[in-house]
Amino acid sequence: MYYLEQQKDRIIDLYNDNKSLRKVAKIINCSYSGVKRILKKYNIKRRNKCESLFLCPQNFSLEEKNIIIGTVLGDGHLVKNKKKGESCLYLGHSIKQREYIEWKHSQLNRWIGCKTYSLKHKIGNKTYETLNFVTRRNKKFTELRNIFYRNNKKIFPVDFVRNNINEFSLAVYYMDDGYNYLNKGCEFCCESFSKEENEEFIKILDNNFGINCQLRTIRKKEYRIYIKKSEKMKFFNIIKKYIIPSMSYKIKF
Repeated sequence: MYYLEQQKDRIIDLYNDNKSLRKVAKIINCSYSGVKRILKKYNIKRRNKCESLFLCPQNFSLEEKNIIIGTVLGDGHLVKNKKKGESCLYLGHSIKQREYIEWKHSQLNRWIGCKTYSLKHKIGNKTYETLNFVTRRNKKFTELRNIFYRNNKKIFPVDFVRNNINEFSLAVYYMDDGYNYLNKGCEFCCESFSKEENEEFIKILDNNFGINCQLRTIRKKEYRIYIKKSEKMKFFNIIKKYIIPSMSYKIKF
């Protein structure tokens, strides 16, 4: 252990230079477990498997970021590793929306190591089927989880959304949680957010996109954002170029 202590700075530098544990051990001429002990003793955060094997990119592309933001506002969940590892993005859509989830899978494929898979959910006497996928665990998803979650509950991070939402991410959010009344307006089904959070989103829609909306109470302490018919065409014109064919029913007028 004395030899390892003498080499601790070099061990840490090599590991921080993206060398694997085994590569560091070979360079230092010591055991694999010895390198692990040094890193643990000096509180050096270990890379997860995806990072060590370079299975994920270093950063999101702009397109990936837009899809992820819209998805997390909507049906997606950023899931934390119980063992203090990195987070991942998990999402599922109805089997009827197969084309939509497969589109998301193809757009985010650089971050995914599995195919879409089917799950059945029994609610009361009815059984529903969803298609799902999960990304690899990565620090980029952990960073987003720290923004979108408080005490393990999803929140609406006002400043982040105000500064990052654009036409593309708004379109993804609408494809996730939007509902179109053919002869009336349309709405975002955002019951998971509080009244105050929805009111902030209304301000963002107005200030960032010029869309006038109103808050609707669905149940006690559950709200939706309603875009009236006179504003709907303006809203659809903003997002329509990002709506995939199978979801075009959501922007019929």
